[in-house]
Amino acid sequence: MSAADLCRKHGVSDATFYKWRSKYGGMDLSEAKRLKAPFAAAFLSMRW
Repeated sequence: MSAADLCRKHGVSDATFYKWRSKYGGMDLSEAKRLKAPFAAAFLSMRW
């Protein structure tokens, strides 16, 4: 599934997706959980 397809499926703009990816893409799942941001954990669970 492409990034564009994921964005459409979840109602997120492409720009937002790539912004989140640049911000949270290098984190481990445990680091994201400490942020207490559900969207970061959900994003990181989608491995490319």
